[in-house]
Amino acid sequence: MFELFFVKSYLWPKKKQLSVALIGLLSLFVISTVVWLLLLFLSITEGIERTWLSKLTSLNAPIRITPTENYYNSYYYQIDSIAAASNYSLKTIREKLQAEKTDPYESDIDEEIPPYWPLKDPLGIDPVKEAFSSLQSLTPKFSHLVAEDYEVTGALMRLELIRPNTSNFQSFLSQVSYIATYPTLPSHLESLIQKPALKDLKHLIYLSSLYSENDLLERILANVICKSGAKATLENIMTEEIDFKIEFDSPPTLSPPWAYFVQKKLTLPENGIVLPRQFRENDVLLGDKGFFSYQATTPMSSQEQRISVYVAGFYDPGVISIGARFILSDPSLVHTMNANSQTTAIDPLLTNGIQVWFDDFKKTKVIEEELLKEFKKAGIEEYWKIVPYYEYDFAKELIGQFQSDRTLFMLIGVLILTVACSNVISLLLLLVNDKKHEIGILLSLGAHKRSIAFIFGGIGITVGFISSLIGISLAYFTLSHIDLFVSFLSSLEGRDAFNPLFYGDSLPNAMSHKALLFVLIASPILSLFAGLIPAIKACRLKPSAILRSE
Repeated sequence: MFELFFVKSYLWPKKKQLSVALIGLLSLFVISTVVWLLLLFLSITEGIERTWLSKLTSLNAPIRITPTENYYNSYYYQIDSIAAASNYSLKTIREKLQAEKTDPYESDIDEEIPPYWPLKDPLGIDPVKEAFSSLQSLTPKFSHLVAEDYEVTGALMRLELIRPNTSNFQSFLSQVSYIATYPTLPSHLESLIQKPALKDLKHLIYLSSLYSENDLLERILANVICKSGAKATLENIMTEEIDFKIEFDSPPTLSPPWAYFVQKKLTLPENGIVLPRQFRENDVLLGDKGFFSYQATTPMSSQEQRISVYVAGFYDPGVISIGARFILSDPSLVHTMNANSQTTAIDPLLTNGIQVWFDDFKKTKVIEEELLKEFKKAGIEEYWKIVPYYEYDFAKELIGQFQSDRTLFMLIGVLILTVACSNVISLLLLLVNDKKHEIGILLSLGAHKRSIAFIFGGIGITVGFISSLIGISLAYFTLSHIDLFVSFLSSLEGRDAFNPLFYGDSLPNAMSHKALLFVLIASPILSLFAGLIPAIKACRLKPSAILRSE
C-alpha cells in the first residue's frame, strides 16, 4: 500500500520543512502532556476511591443486615422480656443465636402474655438462626464469606495522658464516642490496624516503671524484633532499628501489650481498645489509661458506671467523618454497656446487626440479591433489612460524590484531550499546503481521493497514537516514583502536599486500567477526527489547477 509509504515519509521531519516539523513536535508535546496528566490524575483519584472503599468495607463489612421494626415488635423478640429463662431481659442477636430454645416462655411460671402483643409465628421460625443458616448456604458459592453479629453503643471516654518530658505532666482527654465491637472471626482488619511507633514503645517502657507492672516490660521485649538479629534488650531497642510483632500463627506465650492478630483474628489485651488514628495525631499514645462512663438504670435511680480501659492500638477509619468517633472494643464490654445503659442516643435499628465480609467488595450487588432470595425462601425477609455499603447512611453521600467527581473529571479530560488533538489540524493543514504538488501528481497518476484522505487521516491517527505512548510512559514513570513527586511538592509548599488523614500515608501508584483504555481509544480517534478537515481539503484539490500553478 503506497499510502503507508507516504504516511511514513510525511511524518519524518525534514530540514526544508522546518515549520511543519516544529508544529508536529509541538502537537506531540501537547497531546503527550495532556495524556500524561490525565492518566496521572484519573489513576490517583481512582486509587484513592478504591483505597477508601477497601477501608470502609474492611471496617464495616460490604453488607450489613439490620433488624427491622417488625423484628423488634415481633413475639420472637419481645417474649424474652417476660420469660424467666431469659432472665426477663431482651436478647441481642448473638444471644438469640446461642439460645437453645426459640421460645423460652413457660406458661406455668411466667406472667401472662399481654393481649395486645403480636401472635407467635405458627411455624416457629427463628429469624436469627434462619438468617445465619441462609448466609452459611452461600459459602460454597462465594468463598471466604464470613458473617458475625455486631453491637454499637455510646459512652463518654476519658483518658489520662501522662507526659513526663513536657510542661504539662498530667492532662485529660474526654470525648463522647461510639463504642463498636470488632470481629472475632478472621477479618480484613489487618490493613487498618497501625503498628506501634517508637514513641509508643518509649511510653510503654515509662509506664512499666511508673505503675510497677513487672510483666509489662517482659511482654514488650518478647514482642520486639531487632533487625540486626540481636536479642531485644532495654538498651538496644532504643538504639537499633526494630520491628513489632503483630501477626502470630498461634497464641503467643507472652502476649504483646498492643493489638495483634492470631491467624488473622484481631486480639486485644484485657481492657484494651483501638482508637481512630486521629487520636494519635492528638498525642494519644499506646498504654494511655482511662475509662468509659455511661449511665445505668437501677431500681432507685440512674447511676454513672465506669469501665477501665487502656489504649492498645490505632486504626485508619478512612475519610468517613463519623469514623473519628468510632472506638473498637471487646464484644463483652460493649454488650455490658448496651445491656445496662438506657441513655444512648443511637438509632435502635443500628445498635445491633449482622456484618457480612467477603474477599471482593465488587461482588456486593450479586451477594445482596442472593441473600434476598434466601431470606424470602426462609420466610424471614420482613425481619431483616439488607444494606450494601453504598447505602450506608454515613457513607452514601461521599460515595455518590466520588462517582459524580469521576464522571466530571472524565468529561473534562475528554474536552482537554479534544483541544489538544486539535493541534493536529494545524499540522495537517500546513502539510497539505506544502505537499500540493505531490498530491496533484498522485491524483493525475490515478490515485483515488480515498487514498489521499487515508494518507492524512493516517498521519493524524499515528500522531495521536505516538503521543499516547509517550504520555503513558511518562505516567508509568511518575506513578512508580510518586513518593518522590509528593516529597518534591511538599518541599515547595513547606508542608504536607496531601493530608494523610484523607489521602492515606502514600498516594496510590497503580495505573488505572479504565483510564488507560480510555486514552488508547480516545486519543487516536480524536486525532483522526482532527485530521478529517485537512483530509477533506486535500481531496478537493484539482490536479490540473495544482500543476498549472506550478
